[in-house]
Amino acid sequence: MPTPARVAAFVAMVEALSLAPAVALAAPPPPAPPVEALRQPVDGYDLQTPYQIWRWWVEGQKGAATDAVLAEPEAIDGEIAYGAPILRFTKYNDFGHFLTGEIRVYCQPRRPHGFKPGTCHYRLRRAYVAMDAGPYEGENPVSRWTKEAFVPARVAAGLRAAGFGPDTDWWMADRARLFAFMPSAVAVLSANATVVRLDSRDCPGLARTIEALEGRALSLQLDFLAVGQDARQEPPPAHAVRTVISLRIMPPGSVGPILIDGSGAPFDRLAGPVFDAADACEKAGAGQVTAP
Repeated sequence: MPTPARVAAFVAMVEALSLAPAVALAAPPPPAPPVEALRQPVDGYDLQTPYQIWRWWVEGQKGAATDAVLAEPEAIDGEIAYGAPILRFTKYNDFGHFLTGEIRVYCQPRRPHGFKPGTCHYRLRRAYVAMDAGPYEGENPVSRWTKEAFVPARVAAGLRAAGFGPDTDWWMADRARLFAFMPSAVAVLSANATVVRLDSRDCPGLARTIEALEGRALSLQLDFLAVGQDARQEPPPAHAVRTVISLRIMPPGSVGPILIDGSGAPFDRLAGPVFDAADACEKAGAGQVTAP
């Protein structure tokens, strides 16, 4: 029977991977299970702590991997993606950026340029890697790669060559420099990403909420850091899942698009209805999921 802690962790994971933009809380990640081959020092290095940090490093590459998965618009017969995403969202947890999402406009093209009015629709995509590098619930392709890439003799030699001695305070070390000699995890993470798609043609509520934002005025007060009296910022709770929302807009009089991004109440009020409509459609079975 699942323990209360595992049930809570599962609920937190489902909420983290959903469309909810608000701050969610998750239990702090436990240490990865010990690796038998690392119980003895290698060339003077106790590699048990570096392995824990390596696992964190791999988890921290999920953002780059999901960015890569969504880097290009999808190919839809007879249509093109019109411009860059109008809305983009990224989620962060204790490991860092772990989920990437977007909403793009697709239209039938009009020659020689532009699009045919009345043919446009919206497609929401989000990508995440549900497999953990731990692992906590049995082996998976990501956890196997994480363990196999950490070859003790090679890691010890790489650390020594990079100037990290056996007495290094591993948790305080620069991780990018610490693992510069290690293989990148982005390819294996991208290959094991799950992609969720939702088209406004299957979800009229998604179209309505996006179009309701058109023409809406932004009520944002300019407050530059360290200029004048700074407004009080609310830090996220410990172990929070945070969503950063980016809007690509074309205000009247602008020469080109303007990108506004941030998190918290002002952005939740803007994007919240869009996410709520999409979430309702997904729960009704309108979305498509591509899993590894």
